[in-house]
Amino acid sequence: MRQGEAAPAVAALLTGLLWVTLGVTLGLMLAWALVVGSAGTAAAAPAAAVSDDAPLPSLPEGLTPEAVRDLVSRLSDAEARALLVRTLDGLAERPAVAQAPPPGLVGGLADATTRLRTTLSEVRASLPEVAEAPAKVADSLRDPTGASRLIPTLVLLAGMLAVGGLGEALFRRLFSGMGAQPRSGPEPSALEKLEILGLRLVIDLLALAAFGGVAAVVLFMFHPDHSTAHQLIVLAFWAVMFPRLGAAGARFAVAPEDRSLRLPDIDDAAARMIVRRVMVVTALVTIGVLTGDFFRGVGVSPAFLFIQASVTSFLVVALLVAMVWRDRAVVARLISSSDGPAPAQPSRVNQVIAANWHILVTCFLIGIWLAAFVSTALTGERMATPMIVSLGLLAAVPVADWILRAVITHMFGLDVPGATDNRAIDGALSPIPAPAAETGDRLRTRTAYRDVVVRNIRVVLAVIAAILLARVWEVDLHAAAAGGIGETLASALFTIVVSLILASAAWGIIRVAIANAAGAPEDAAEASGDMGGTGGSRLQTMVPLLGRFMLGAIAVIVTMVILSALGVNIGPLIAGAGVVGIAIGFGAQTLVKDILSGVFFLADDAFRVGEYVQIGTVRGAVEHISVRSLRLRHHNGPLNTVPFGEIRHLTNFSRDWAIMKLELRLPFDTDLEKVRKLIKKVGQELSQHPDIGPQFLQPLKSQGVNRMDDSAFIIRVKFMARPGQQFTLRREVFRRIQEAFARNGIQFAPRRVIVDAPAALSGVAAAAAADAMSRDEAPSQQALDTP
Repeated sequence: MRQGEAAPAVAALLTGLLWVTLGVTLGLMLAWALVVGSAGTAAAAPAAAVSDDAPLPSLPEGLTPEAVRDLVSRLSDAEARALLVRTLDGLAERPAVAQAPPPGLVGGLADATTRLRTTLSEVRASLPEVAEAPAKVADSLRDPTGASRLIPTLVLLAGMLAVGGLGEALFRRLFSGMGAQPRSGPEPSALEKLEILGLRLVIDLLALAAFGGVAAVVLFMFHPDHSTAHQLIVLAFWAVMFPRLGAAGARFAVAPEDRSLRLPDIDDAAARMIVRRVMVVTALVTIGVLTGDFFRGVGVSPAFLFIQASVTSFLVVALLVAMVWRDRAVVARLISSSDGPAPAQPSRVNQVIAANWHILVTCFLIGIWLAAFVSTALTGERMATPMIVSLGLLAAVPVADWILRAVITHMFGLDVPGATDNRAIDGALSPIPAPAAETGDRLRTRTAYRDVVVRNIRVVLAVIAAILLARVWEVDLHAAAAGGIGETLASALFTIVVSLILASAAWGIIRVAIANAAGAPEDAAEASGDMGGTGGSRLQTMVPLLGRFMLGAIAVIVTMVILSALGVNIGPLIAGAGVVGIAIGFGAQTLVKDILSGVFFLADDAFRVGEYVQIGTVRGAVEHISVRSLRLRHHNGPLNTVPFGEIRHLTNFSRDWAIMKLELRLPFDTDLEKVRKLIKKVGQELSQHPDIGPQFLQPLKSQGVNRMDDSAFIIRVKFMARPGQQFTLRREVFRRIQEAFARNGIQFAPRRVIVDAPAALSGVAAAAAADAMSRDEAPSQQALDTP
C-alpha cells in the first residue's frame, strides 16, 4: 500500500484507539465519582399516627440480641408503636445534615479532578520519605536485641536457591531425553512442532516445580523467626521464579534452541532476544509488585506506595515501548507474511496493521498506564492485577494466534512436507499423481478455506480479549452500552455479535466453495474473435446463482435473529412479507415472468456460461447470468443483455459437438482419386498429432465433388470437433492441405470470366487497346524528359 493511501486508514485507527483509551479512563473516573457522590442518600417516610398516651415499656440495661428478641416478643402492639415513636423522635431531634445532590457529569469530573490534585499534593509531601525507606527496611530487619538479620537472611536465601537449583538439575538430568527431536527424518509438521514444544514446556514447568519444592523444604527446615526476613526471602524467591516461568513460556513460543521447531519465521538471534526480554520484563514487574507488598508490610505511607507503584509501572511501560519501536520491522514482516504452500498477497487491513502496529501497541501501553495511575490516585487501590493481565493479553494473543493458525493449517494438510504433491497430502486416496494445475488449484482451495477459518477465529479471539480486558478493569460493558445505545440494544449486543460472526464464517466458507466449484470456463478469458466455445459446466453456471441465493438467505436469517434479539415479534413480519410478495408479484408481472422463465431455462440446461448462443438476431457467448437476464458477448466485442422473458427461440452452437465443412476449388483436369487419398492422409496425420488429435471427434475426410461451376470442381471436406475448437482446426486443415497439394503438383483453380467475342472484331479490339496504351505512355515519357 502506498503511503498516501495508508495515511487516512492509519489516522482513523489511531484516533479510534486514543478515543477508546480516553473513554475508558474517564469512564472509570466518572463511575467512581458518581458512586461516591451518590452514597449516603436516604429516604424518609412519615410515621404512623400513634396515641401519645400509650404506655412506654421500660428498657433494661445491658441488652443483648437475645434479650432484645425476648423483649419484643412480650410487647403488645401499642407498646411496640410507642417504643418506635420514641426512638424516631429522638432521631428527628438530632441536627439535620444537609445532603448534597448527586453530582452530574461536570460535577463528577470536577470532584475527580479535585481528588486527583489532593492525592498528588500528598505524594509531593511524602517525597522525603523515599530517602528514609532504606532505613525503615534496615530497622525492620533487626531483632529485639538490635542485631541485624540481613546477613542470616541472605545466607538462607542463597542456600535455598542453591539447593533448589541442585534439585532442578537432577530432575532435568533424569528427563533429559524427553522432548528431544529426532536428528534425521523429514521436517515435522506444525502440529508435531506443537507437541514437541508442549512436552518441553511441561518438562520446564516440572523442573521449576522441583526447584520451588526443594527451596520450600529448605525454607521450612530453617524458617526464620523474624517476619520481615521471611517476607524478604519470599520476595526474592518469587523474583527468581516468575521470570523463569516467563522464559519457559517464551521458549515454547519461539523455540530459541531449535529453528526447525519454531512457529514464527524469525532467526535464532531474534528468538534468543525475545526470551531475554521476556525475562527482564517479567522480573521488573515481579520486583515492582512484591516490593510494594514488602513496603506495605514494613509500614510506609500510602503516598510512598503510590510513588513506588507509579515509577515501577512507568519503567515497565517505557521498556516495552522501546522494545516495540526497536523491533517494529521484524513484527511487521511477521504480520504481513503468509504461510502454507500457496501464500497469498496480504489484505489491505493486514498491510495497514503491519505498517502501524507499533503505534497501536504504544497507545495501548500508555493508555493502560494512565488508567492505572488515575484509578490508583482516585481510589487508593492497587491496579497491579489489571496491568499485569493487560500486558499478559498483549503477549498471549499473538502466541494464541500462531498456535491456532498452526493447528488449522495442519487440519487442512498445508504443513505436510511435499504438499505440492497430492500423494503426500492424501496418501492412498491419490495414488496417481494429478496434473500440476489441478494440484495448484487444490492447494489454493485449501489455503482459502484455511484463511476463512483463521480470519473468523481471530475475530473471536479479539472479542474474548476485549471481554477479559473489560472484566479485569471492572468495566461494565452492558451498562456502558446501555448508556450509549440503549438498554434494549445493549441486552441484544452479544446475540448480534455472535450472529454476525457466524454469518461471516458461513458466507466465507460458502464463497470459497462457490469459487472452487465454479472455476473459470475454458474459453472465458480468451477473446479470439471466433464464434462458438465449449463453455463451462452446468455446475459453473448454477453455482453463482446458488451463491447469491444463499447470501440473501443468510442476510434474511441474520436480520430476523437480530430483530428477535431486539424484542421485535418477527411472526407478523414473516406473514406480512408473504402479502407484500403477492402484491409485488401482481405489480411486477414482467419481472416475475423473467425470473420464472430463467428458472425453467436453467432447469432445462438450455445454455451455460461461456457457450455461444443465438437468440433471435442477437448472438454471442454467455458471459453472465443474473436472476432475470443473461449477457451475451458477441465475438466482435458488443455486449447484449437479453431478459429471460423475451427468449422465444434459442440456438446453442457450443453443445456436444460441431461439424466444419470446407470447400476446395480444383481444375477440371485434377485427379480426384489422388485428391481423396491426399485428404485422407492429411486427416490421419492430424488425428495422430499429440496436441491437435484429441480435439477431433471425427477425422478429416473427403466428401467428393459437391458441385461444378464454369471453371472448377467444388470438392467438400469435413470433420467433427469439440465446440470452440473447429476454427483453430480449420486453419490447420487448410495449411496442411495446401502443403500436400503443393508437394503433389495439384493447384487450386482460380475464378475466371470467359468473354466470347466474334473473330472479326478481335483485330479491331486489339488495335484499340494498343492505341489506348500508347496514349497512356506518352504523358509519362514527357514527365520523365522534363528537367
